Amino acid sequence: MEYILQPRFSQKRLKQVWLASGDQCSNDAISVFNRLSSGLAVKYPQVIFEKDMRESDISRANLNARRSGEKQTISQIYASDKVVVLLTFAFSNERPPPFPTARSRFALAAYEIVRSNFEARKQECSGTGNKRMDIALQYMTRRDFEAKASETSESIRARQDQLVDQL
Repeated sequence: MEYILQPRFSQKRLKQVWLASGDQCSNDAISVFNRLSSGLAVKYPQVIFEKDMRESDISRANLNARRSGEKQTISQIYASDKVVVLLTFAFSNERPPPFPTARSRFALAAYEIVRSNFEARKQECSGTGNKRMDIALQYMTRRDFEAKASETSESIRARQDQLVDQL
């Protein structure tokens, strides 16, 4: 498990602070989510975006991560008058290694090592070690968040207009 504290600067000013913890067992997601979200809701009572995390959400995220090979995220956004906090869970689902197409001794030996490592990792987390999650808390000013949200909305509207014009 790794922990990261990452301040982000722009024009010599602190713009964001990221707190992250990676490579955690995703079978603990709901209890971790409940503890974090309840604490954040007390300190940052203005909920901008909130959705309870259910077991079905985690299953869907793990399934989509396995299919796509990319992390799938579930987020909530909390705020006070001056600060916004994004709580993000990113789920990944490691696939077993593919069997080698070359039947050389080296390829088979390498496959056995990789497969053994995968099986050992899978046994972690009560047998669900191939399903992992990263958790991030992203702190920023309310003003910066609103500016970024406005920029994103404009970009989405422009893209939608472009798609409508193509019809």
